[in-house]
Amino acid sequence: MVSARKNWRLVTGEPKQRDLLAREAGVSPLVAQVLLNRGITTPRQVQEFLAPALINIHAPYLMQDMERAVDRLNRAIETGEPILVFGDYDVDGITGTALMVTVLRELGARVGYYIPDRLQEGYGLNKSALHWAATEGYKLIFTVDCGIAAVEEVTAGKGFGLDFIISDHHQPQEALPPATAVLDPKRNDCPYPFAELAGVGVAFKVVQALGENRGFAWEWWQHYLDLVVLGTVADVVPLRDENRIFVKYGLEALRDTKRPGIQALLKVTGLAGQDLRPGQIGFILGPRLNACGRLGQANRGVDLLLTDRPEQAEELARVLDQENRDRQAIEEAILKEARTRVEEELDLERERVIVLGSPDWHPGVIGIVASRLVELYYRPTVLFNFHSGEGKGSARSIPGFHIFKALTCCKDLLQGFGGHEQAAGLSLEETKLPAFRQRLNELAWDWLAKEQLSPVQIIDAEININQLDMALLDDLERMAPFGTGNPEPVFACRGAHLLSCRGVGEGGKHLKLRVNQGGSELDGIGFQMGELALELKRQKRGIDLAFSLQRNHWQGRTSLQLLIKDLCTSSLTPAEIARRNWRVEDHRGQANKDTLMDLVGREKTLVCVNTARAAEELARWLREGQEMFDGATAVYHAGLSDRERLYLKDLLTAGRVRVLVVTPFFAPAEPLADFSQVVWYDLNFNPREFYRLCSSVGFEGATVTVHLLYGEQEREQNKTLLAGLVPDRRVLGSVYILLQRARQEGLRGIEKERLLQIINKKGTPAVQPHTLTAALEVLADLKLVRPTGPDRWGYVERKLDGKLDVAISETYCQKIQERDCYQAFQDFLLRAPAREILAYLQEAPNSTFCREEATKDGFKGIDPGYSRFSQAGD
Repeated sequence: MVSARKNWRLVTGEPKQRDLLAREAGVSPLVAQVLLNRGITTPRQVQEFLAPALINIHAPYLMQDMERAVDRLNRAIETGEPILVFGDYDVDGITGTALMVTVLRELGARVGYYIPDRLQEGYGLNKSALHWAATEGYKLIFTVDCGIAAVEEVTAGKGFGLDFIISDHHQPQEALPPATAVLDPKRNDCPYPFAELAGVGVAFKVVQALGENRGFAWEWWQHYLDLVVLGTVADVVPLRDENRIFVKYGLEALRDTKRPGIQALLKVTGLAGQDLRPGQIGFILGPRLNACGRLGQANRGVDLLLTDRPEQAEELARVLDQENRDRQAIEEAILKEARTRVEEELDLERERVIVLGSPDWHPGVIGIVASRLVELYYRPTVLFNFHSGEGKGSARSIPGFHIFKALTCCKDLLQGFGGHEQAAGLSLEETKLPAFRQRLNELAWDWLAKEQLSPVQIIDAEININQLDMALLDDLERMAPFGTGNPEPVFACRGAHLLSCRGVGEGGKHLKLRVNQGGSELDGIGFQMGELALELKRQKRGIDLAFSLQRNHWQGRTSLQLLIKDLCTSSLTPAEIARRNWRVEDHRGQANKDTLMDLVGREKTLVCVNTARAAEELARWLREGQEMFDGATAVYHAGLSDRERLYLKDLLTAGRVRVLVVTPFFAPAEPLADFSQVVWYDLNFNPREFYRLCSSVGFEGATVTVHLLYGEQEREQNKTLLAGLVPDRRVLGSVYILLQRARQEGLRGIEKERLLQIINKKGTPAVQPHTLTAALEVLADLKLVRPTGPDRWGYVERKLDGKLDVAISETYCQKIQERDCYQAFQDFLLRAPAREILAYLQEAPNSTFCREEATKDGFKGIDPGYSRFSQAGD
């Protein structure tokens, strides 16, 4: 038995709210549910979310102190005062620094920059660096991604004759630094409408304000978005509101960037010319820019982004790429040691926080290792590098444990700290480590319930495999870019049938599988799940899957694929899987129309009949009794025009259809989410069609009731259709002779429609179109006729020795097998108890009927053939 690695939490919504949003916003119910899960509740919000626009960027002067910051910068530019941009050494700080230096230079400022050494100076402003800046003649310090907690340092800097503009996005502490302007959307007194900007985002607002102050159009600042997107994604801020706009347009700017440094970085990583995604910034580009700050000098990252010389850019990109490889090796060594210590030194049943330190752990890498320990053990984690009795640490947390607030409760034990909810930096004396560990654990016991110590997989909706297609993926991709605050939608299916699985990749570390549900099959890939393959092969029950959707490009073909997030042996028995989707109510042998009218008055209903004529007649009768229920009665069959089908689609989207009468030609792109019952008014005989139409209604596992209204009369009506599946000798002989005579008369062939007319003029009973199609296929298999044009058939000269036995035709034998299968399934639906039909629905993908029917291509796909039955009914 395979257990889930995470606790699955299905986001439940109000169906009426979902359906209303779907209709008003013009999206599918499933997409509407995903949007509601992200707090998007109105059509206007849907429009802004699905189509982010630069025009919706907030006015920069809404940010507290922005006017003072712009005035001070303008004065420095006009008077030639040297400005020092003081940034952080991570990607956010590096890109924000490059942005400000670039813009200030373009505006004519005298500007330099400073990135502190992570190992020697640590994070943020420090007195020695400020003293150096003063001696170098700088007058104004502009911080990027740091400074909000530097009250003491700013005070000291003012003593050196320096003025300050603080731009930061971290959580302010009780006192703000005494600067000319303090720009931070998280300030309690800041009216800015979005508080989750990255550090580079705050710097960009200054750029925007400087442009507005000069009357520049928005095109002026748009070409800086390649820098903004790098820092925004790398700093893992929520991709909502403005950040979503920055990332959407920034990814385009990044792909088309003119900056030699970014071009070189894209080239060295193999991403040049590609349409980029946030994940490629987070896992490929970002780590290389971060590596210089972790192991060496972050100045190299800024130099890369500022240089206008391609040769220098390519050299710097190669250096950063190598430093990233070195960082990875150091990270793996620290992680291995830290895991060993966790297993040997800590009892995670008693300790809810991991706190460890070592003088051998590189201070530039411990933050990454802390994140990986959180992934492995799901505990808040703080790691320290100790040197000369002092520790510099990095903290990473889990939902429910606000690490900045926790550190605030420990501030008497710390020398300094800063950060936000999920990540922080801190320092303390080594002797205070035990007291700090104890305090943090006490807070964790108070703040975290036991269930919060297991990772949670949020499920946007429960869905069946047969509801998944490329059209759904297209709709979901409109919600991109995905990331923090807008995670990629994750769905769950329960009770899927596992067809195959194996380990793939180096050492079989990834899991490749194929599943079936509702008659549909899909491949899936689960990264780092390869060890589950053997156990999955052993189990006999179905599996539950948590997954997102992706395109799989292979050998020039694109297909839909499941990206497995988690899986487990299904908690549902086969019967529970069935009841979850269907109930079967038996009305066979009762007064059909009276029963039908009663049923359609209850809920939205799909009514299934065999022919277009029957569909039109039944819909007409239902409309006459329409006063008994609200909503329209509509019909769908093969004879509808494109215009009629589009009109019906609009009615269904608007939720205005109460009853839909269909033939088996009906095959919606996705189930009718607001329908909850299927009525079989006519007796079906095709197992695949029966299962598919039963699955054409419902949403998120809601109960669907299948009503059986047919009887012996419908069996008699089906005799002609079923008999016509196998052409008899009369039909075969007539077709052969007519085509032979046409050849003798010099004709290349006869159109099929004309052929049918000639045959039916000569004898009775009338030959049905599907019977003629079958006869032509059998004769073609015997090499007696062949297609000579679109829907035109001709005679083939062939010398025969006596009579030809039609039984040697594989196609003929296949037709007989099809007919026998359909007759058996028809008898099953007519005479089996309702409980057995329920069991059939539950096991349909593996049932005898479906296996036999699916092994044949017969009828050139049964759907087109069955649609011809509908047309014949007209």
